[in-house]
Amino acid sequence: MPVLDNDNPWLNYLGHPWIGGWYYIGSRDYGASEELAFKIAIVLSTIFEYAPEAIVERPSIHDLITTPIGGYFLGEYFFIPLYKYIESDGGKLLNSSLLGFVTKMLINPISIIPKIFSIETKSYLSITPEINPDHRKGVLGLNLTFCAEF
Repeated sequence: MPVLDNDNPWLNYLGHPWIGGWYYIGSRDYGASEELAFKIAIVLSTIFEYAPEAIVERPSIHDLITTPIGGYFLGEYFFIPLYKYIESDGGKLLNSSLLGFVTKMLINPISIIPKIFSIETKSYLSITPEINPDHRKGVLGLNLTFCAEF
């Protein structure tokens, strides 16, 4: 069961949304709609909370909420407009290619890293709610399909 954590507020309310923004803008960059990108952010942040991070601490209610929701707002209303601005100026920010590149790495590493190494990628995620086949009361499952080709 998730708990309230005692992490630094900067981590909970800036760090986690920033990572959620990576999930969100990375998904949008690969063609996901706003709704699907938000769902992907929810799934990825939940997987992270219950898998690698759960090794060192209990899953956090803060993280489960602020990562995808904050990520949506940061991604849609800050990261994407800034990314498009840099792209429209030939990859420059404040007339600097280096500043443009570093900024794009900070807001969209999921898409930029494969481009650096000229890796062609195709991916999709499908999330479908379904009732558990054994029909136990209150049991709802998710059918999660992820495909990535490199």
